Amino acid sequence: MTIEEGAAVGARAVCVAPVTIGRWATIAAGAVVAKDVPAFALMVGVPAKRVGWVGKAELPLQQQELGVWVCPSSGDKYIEEAGLLRGRCILSTEFIPAARPLIGKEERAAVDAVLASGMLAQELRLRPLKKSSLKY
Repeated sequence: MTIEEGAAVGARAVCVAPVTIGRWATIAAGAVVAKDVPAFALMVGVPAKRVGWVGKAELPLQQQELGVWVCPSSGDKYIEEAGLLRGRCILSTEFIPAARPLIGKEERAAVDAVLASGMLAQELRLRPLKKSSLKY
């Protein structure tokens, strides 16, 4: 049995191995899971059936329009395609300026120090910076 990131399994739920519980899926207490569970699925019953979707805030998503689901807490929007929730998607009509962000002298000095060191902290490891990364 594989339980992926953020998935939650309720008390006395039974998973008939081998199954995979997808990322951020929620299995209700007492459910019996006999098939793989897709990411973000809300599963209940015997046998477990999908009755909805949940987001990373662990709350049921609300359908905003056909194929678009929204988290009532965070406002994150998700896209449903072919019976699967394909992760978080930003759907916004708001204007996002493309201009460079304004930073102060202290922030600029910190960025310059990282660039001068030639190293970049990423995924809990230090990696050498690529020359193409030096423009910001």
